Amino acid sequence: LYFLQQRGVPFALILPIMVVASVPVSLVIGVFALRLRGVYFAIATLAFAYLAQKTFFQTYLGGQGGFDQIIHRPDYASDDYRLYYLIVASLLAIAGICALVRRSWIGTRITALRDSEMAFAVLGHSPARCKLFTVCLAGAIATVAGIYYGLLQQVVPANYFSPILAVLYFAYAVVGGFGSIGGAIAAGIVFGTLPKYFDSLSEGRFVGYDQFFAGFLALLIILTTRGGMNGNGNRPRGITADPDKLARIQTARRRIAARLPAATEALRPDPMKLARFLPARERLATRMAPGSPWFVERRVHGEEILTVHGLSIRFGGLQALDQVAVVARTGEVTGVIGPNGAGKTTFFNCVSGLYSPDSGDITYEGRPLRGSVVARGRLGLGRTFQTPRLFASLSVLDNLLLGCAVATATGRGYSFEPSLSRLRSDERVERIARIVGFRGDLAMPAGALSFGDLRVVEFARALCAAPRLLMLDEPASGLDTERAGDLVALLRRLADLGLAILLIEHDMTFVMGLCDTITVLDFGTVLAQGTPAEVQTNDAVIEAYLGRSA
Repeated sequence: LYFLQQRGVPFALILPIMVVASVPVSLVIGVFALRLRGVYFAIATLAFAYLAQKTFFQTYLGGQGGFDQIIHRPDYASDDYRLYYLIVASLLAIAGICALVRRSWIGTRITALRDSEMAFAVLGHSPARCKLFTVCLAGAIATVAGIYYGLLQQVVPANYFSPILAVLYFAYAVVGGFGSIGGAIAAGIVFGTLPKYFDSLSEGRFVGYDQFFAGFLALLIILTTRGGMNGNGNRPRGITADPDKLARIQTARRRIAARLPAATEALRPDPMKLARFLPARERLATRMAPGSPWFVERRVHGEEILTVHGLSIRFGGLQALDQVAVVARTGEVTGVIGPNGAGKTTFFNCVSGLYSPDSGDITYEGRPLRGSVVARGRLGLGRTFQTPRLFASLSVLDNLLLGCAVATATGRGYSFEPSLSRLRSDERVERIARIVGFRGDLAMPAGALSFGDLRVVEFARALCAAPRLLMLDEPASGLDTERAGDLVALLRRLADLGLAILLIEHDMTFVMGLCDTITVLDFGTVLAQGTPAEVQTNDAVIEAYLGRSA
């Protein structure tokens, strides 16, 4: 600011010049902090504040004493009152820009990213791109604040940019509430006025209490927020990594075998439950018009769309997958079953790009499948999760639109068009919700849904992305018999239209009544592959599920 003033640059140009100059600095910070999430992403920026103070400010801007040159105010803000009105006007403008961003596709994506980065990436949206945009926007706002702070004080002591003050500014967001524009402004007013009020009452004895309180709040958030940095790019270690626990699991299976019916019966579908599935075809016919819906591309049946060969991955001492081979074909439903800890979800994570296998080949539509989870989502790999991962802060409709954005040109680029304006009136989105059996209000927050509705909406969102290969992780979990029957009928109909479906499921009635072929995993290895009838009578499969009595 001072150097531009010395060169005669008017303040009307200084502001945009410095905002533009903040972008590369923000990008550098953002690139180094990309792997972190949530609160921890914000905390990582404190390290850059400390680094800047210890290197740049003390080396080039006056050392411990700070920058002691006078910063001149523009003529139209020469006194505190005029500067106050200029700051208020800028604050309102920034609040308006933030409100515009929140209502745009960008804001929808930012909110979705905050709720579930994994689901965001699987849909084909780039978390890195969204994070960098957010960091640049925050950097631009911070630059404007820094300019006005310099004009207000007219000198810049070194302690004005200390890490402890950065913690204080971080506390503003904590107190105001993440995502709340009004809350952030209110928190700034509270933290800006209370120190002066208490200082006047205590005659200076409470100086610095606000910094202590800000640090306390930040620590409280760190200690009480679940998730954290563990798992950001690191492979998880579950209880199956312990050989002793693996042995206890195997022993428990043998004990269970003595108390349960014959294993062959456990693997067979329940005839009564299958009978209750039959009316689902009639219900589907009333919701789904004849012909191919827009989200399914008609394809020749029997083509190999996904070929996995020799897939292996190790987590520490645990061989999670060992030479796994699976083939998924268009027009067919391929099931992946096995006991808990068999490696089913790990297999899905390797195919979708969440994990990088140690060895093996994955071919998709005749080409080697490489690239990030985002790139694979854009290629048409649809995915649901064992625990539904919806964007809880968004409405059901916005969740579906984020799926549609991958399949339509509308959402491929960042635009300031309100997120619902173009697709909200599109009946196709509502039609998908009704086809999958969602009966609720599309405007309600996804976080308010029951578990069954969460499962159904996540499935609908995956369909909205118009996948070529649909990967479903326990899709019938949490569904009642009627909804499970509807899902069987719908998946069978989608497969008949040419969609390739790969699913994990523990409900044997669901699996045996739906799948064309089944692959059985146990402790990361393939035990058997074949039709449902072949798998039901396979001795190795029976032993893997329930063990053999001694």
